[in-house]
Amino acid sequence: MKRQIVRLLCFILASLSINIGYSQDTTCVKGINYKLFPNSKEATVIAKDGGYSGNVNIPNKLTIDYEPYTVTGIGSGAFSDCSQLKEVIIPSSVIGIMENAFTNVPVGLNIYINQSKVINFVKKAFDQSCYENATIYLPTESILKQYKNNAYWGKFTKTGIVPKAKSDGVDRRSQLEKTMGNKRMKTSSKSKKITF
Repeated sequence: MKRQIVRLLCFILASLSINIGYSQDTTCVKGINYKLFPNSKEATVIAKDGGYSGNVNIPNKLTIDYEPYTVTGIGSGAFSDCSQLKEVIIPSSVIGIMENAFTNVPVGLNIYINQSKVINFVKKAFDQSCYENATIYLPTESILKQYKNNAYWGKFTKTGIVPKAKSDGVDRRSQLEKTMGNKRMKTSSKSKKITF
């Protein structure tokens, strides 16, 4: 718990450093923009011109110029005003969400959270449109209960459990479909078709 609080404070200070003149590296990987923090080897998802649309699957880790980075946050305004956004998969590595990260979101937005602990966020990370329009999905009933008992996460009116295909920031169902297609797998001496 102490380590997570320290990491969150470092995340907040690093995010604020943009406002006091420190230079930051930014990059785009698979359609997602990141602010990189080379000293801590951490990355934060940031907004992109024109906003995000469709499905955004945030990875736990990135490799930039042969250097590994852990994705630990969602920056200010990252998913604000993204009218074509359908879903965001947040990996277990994310520990913080900054101001206005999810504001003015579309009806039907699904947010899949793969964190076993309650993710910290600043008070205005979500607005009323997000609390009313978005559905948050969590890994288990017990974690869902923790979120519902939180003063801010508890404001979400629609909740559910993360489907296995959306866990850990990886859409495993799509990976399986691409790998297997409609092939049959041998199990013992019987052949079974994998269906979804």
